[in-house]
Amino acid sequence: MAKTKNRHVLYYKNFRYEYVSKSDMKELLKEINERFSIDYDFYNNGFVFIKSKDKIWICTEELLNNRFEGLSLEGIGIVFARITKKGVKITTNIAQIFGKYFRKNVFEVSEKEKDQYIRGIDLKKNLPTTSGYVVLKWQKHYLGVGLYNEETKTIKNMVPKARRIKKL
Repeated sequence: MAKTKNRHVLYYKNFRYEYVSKSDMKELLKEINERFSIDYDFYNNGFVFIKSKDKIWICTEELLNNRFEGLSLEGIGIVFARITKKGVKITTNIAQIFGKYFRKNVFEVSEKEKDQYIRGIDLKKNLPTTSGYVVLKWQKHYLGVGLYNEETKTIKNMVPKARRIKKL
């Protein structure tokens, strides 16, 4: 069962999570919003954010108050973003779930590029943006996050290896 020593620190077995204050999360969301211009209000839709090391998790307060006795959990909610040397990186899950709310740095790929990307291959593509994270989509499907290099015109594949498709 999740136990709270105070309102800001949450312990579950050997995991230690901290609530991310609204002011801290507003700063992180500001950075994400500058890159993607997200048209979604996470707070007014019932979400809370917690952090563990370099990961920011998103979940509901209701989920945090549940009892998880007898279960072995790796985390609570889903990973929203990671803090990296290159900035705040949203996860593939977030790109796929909330991608339809992103208004900037979302780029359509061809079917051939989609097939390459879901197999883990980096893409050579000239995009009308600066270096940084981008979201790729094919038709109405949001594929995930890539790291665009404006100089080399390359999108580094960021789809987790376990989620890549081996054969098409």
